[in-house]
Amino acid sequence: MRITKFKPQAIFIMLGSACNFQCRYCMQRYQELPNLARKPEDKIFTFIDELSGSMEDKLTLHFYGGEPFLYLPQIREIIQRTQGMNVQYSAITNGALVTGDVVKLINSNKISTAISWDGRNTSKTRMRDVFVENRENLMSIEGLRLNAVMSAEAYPKELFDDIESLDEEYFGRHGIHINANVDRIFDTGIADKALIEDIDYERVSREMREMSEAYIAGTLEGFQHDSIVGKIFESARDFYCEYADGRLPQGTPCSCGNGTRILNMDLDGNLYGCHNSYDIVGAVDGEEVDYISTVMAHDKVKSSRDPACDACKALYFCRRGCKLAQAPEVKASYCKVYKAYFGGMIDALLKK
Repeated sequence: MRITKFKPQAIFIMLGSACNFQCRYCMQRYQELPNLARKPEDKIFTFIDELSGSMEDKLTLHFYGGEPFLYLPQIREIIQRTQGMNVQYSAITNGALVTGDVVKLINSNKISTAISWDGRNTSKTRMRDVFVENRENLMSIEGLRLNAVMSAEAYPKELFDDIESLDEEYFGRHGIHINANVDRIFDTGIADKALIEDIDYERVSREMREMSEAYIAGTLEGFQHDSIVGKIFESARDFYCEYADGRLPQGTPCSCGNGTRILNMDLDGNLYGCHNSYDIVGAVDGEEVDYISTVMAHDKVKSSRDPACDACKALYFCRRGCKLAQAPEVKASYCKVYKAYFGGMIDALLKK
């Protein structure tokens, strides 16, 4: 099957759900997970070759778990069998299994690698701090990225400060900056509700507003502060220029692109609507028209008609939410976090 309608940019290769961590907010930890194939089937390489061959830019193959480096044989085979194809590689990892040999694999194949890390309180959210345990190997990764999660244990200003500190050391070694991203926690069925329920939402909003005001004034100090806030701020400004009334057209698909711009594929060639759920929506050897109709039917964001969304100033950032956050009880916490995190930024933007 060649998927042409959505112009996919990446494939999340779902290697399996095994993990060596017990993170308090893990999306997969409390799901009933299927037994995914342990060996890549030939048909996935035919699919990757045909899809990447039709693209001008490189197709990103993103190694995803569980913990992806528990599946090193599969990763090595996929890299070996896709050499010469129009692809590039990425991964997100907890970092504990990044040995010297894994660093060589990452750097020699230019695997854009993100470490999940929540700053000074990482040991409270992820139970281990890999930059304490495994700092030298992680800091040896070329083109290192960080992925943090804001929660009741990790507030924006502290996160940005800690990322800044790590980035200063990394820049001193490599002469390039870390690419950092901060996600927001939301309830996908996690057992530990305290990470959401104990958030000081006023503090979150205040910190984001103050950093945004400093960004506007040109007084926000630090490369990472300026980069993280700036990327969010400028994209929001572009949205309000495009949609002057701050409204998003009805029927807009889930903004994350899962199932459309981003494909999610296991080693057996099954396709999923999201890499954090296990609802099969197609297969690499199926028909494109069947895949499109199924993946659209699974996109509850596209069919959302909640009038409260149009009145919300955080609409740009959530784009009516996540596929996994459409149930009313889940959406309530999702909205509250987004309004706190982005509301202050929008206040600063509209004031400007």
